[in-house]
Amino acid sequence: MLLYAIYNAPLIHIANNNNPNEHIVGFMDDTTLMASGKDFDKAHNTLKDMMECTNGIFEWSQTYNPPLEMNKLALVNFTLSHEKAAVAKTLNLQSNNTTQLLHQIRASPQTKLLGVMLNSKLTWRAQHEKVCKKVL
Repeated sequence: MLLYAIYNAPLIHIANNNNPNEHIVGFMDDTTLMASGKDFDKAHNTLKDMMECTNGIFEWSQTYNPPLEMNKLALVNFTLSHEKAAVAKTLNLQSNNTTQLLHQIRASPQTKLLGVMLNSKLTWRAQHEKVCKKVL
């Protein structure tokens, strides 16, 4: 545990403490970036900045780790509004030294974080279904 804390410390400190809209939470080798904003564009821009900025996630990945496995990234837009979810755009990421598109992340209706299914509509239906499948 202590080694993971030491290894991930630079990653966790990428979030700007002066910006209440960005947070990074880490547990062992799992890291979650959280952003809030007036709309999804603002939240996505916050995530994009945390990934692409100088000393950001991409630079951390190159310095401390093999490159990120982009297929493991997930984007969930948490909202109860069907209209807002329908117009949310994909998150386009670029490496910080080029304008070439690195990866597009489309929003998923749900994702698994530390074994718990998180649903974009802030319900527990996906987690409930997962537990029921294991019980039966």
